[in-house]
Amino acid sequence: MCRWDYVVKHKVQLPDEYDQIYRDIEPFWALRPSDIKARQETWETFPGTYTISNEDGFIYLALHTMPEGDEDVAETRASDQIKLLREVQQWLPDFRATFTAHDVPYQFIGHDQLSEAREAAGMGECRHFAFCRLLSSDAY
Repeated sequence: MCRWDYVVKHKVQLPDEYDQIYRDIEPFWALRPSDIKARQETWETFPGTYTISNEDGFIYLALHTMPEGDEDVAETRASDQIKLLREVQQWLPDFRATFTAHDVPYQFIGHDQLSEAREAAGMGECRHFAFCRLLSSDAY
């Protein structure tokens, strides 16, 4: 089933928003997979994060680093995300995705770096970008 067949069948509102989602994740195509994996593994250890994993078609909450008493935040958010993903899980590859339990991003990059990443992605190139450096949890 192609993307638009899914959109029509499920009466998705605002299907053109998927184009914006693509533009938002396009810069990541310019990052070396090893940089993304290393970064994700580091984020798994930061306080206030949780990781969802998909292995062999089974999506689950793999771990969280929520403080004692706040575990339900990670479990609730992960559960909601997992419910959304289960409907399309047959098309998903195995993955691990780490999220912050807060509703704000932790990192921002400059417009020049974003433009460079989009340009590299458009040319099918993977590069190492300075904004991929691993930060210690002490920085937060």
